[in-house]
Amino acid sequence: MSTREWIAQRYVPSALDKDTAQNIPIVEFRDMMIHQSLPSSATTSSCVICLTPFQGTEKLKVLPPCQHSFHCACIDPWFDTNSTCPICRSEVMPLQPADHCDGGAFTSLQKQLLHMALVEIVIN
Repeated sequence: MSTREWIAQRYVPSALDKDTAQNIPIVEFRDMMIHQSLPSSATTSSCVICLTPFQGTEKLKVLPPCQHSFHCACIDPWFDTNSTCPICRSEVMPLQPADHCDGGAFTSLQKQLLHMALVEIVIN
């Protein structure tokens, strides 16, 4: 196999595993803004896929580990051919099924973010 073929194979986008896609935390935009638990670098006021501003009770998927958010209807088709965040290209990591958002999962997401913040403080 030539180097060119190897590079072409290596960088072909692949779909996100269906279980991983189904277990991405879903939060309401309103709740996300009230709790303001996401780092400001991860929060945006609009979906970068459709460019529509987030509003009120719209449900958003918050990608682990980068915490970028998107409309569910926008990001789901992306995952049919990609397994990375459309903004930063971070690999989307699987969460435990118990972390799926149904009220308690936002708390789990907050715990993850708190842990990340504490690790950053300790490192710095």
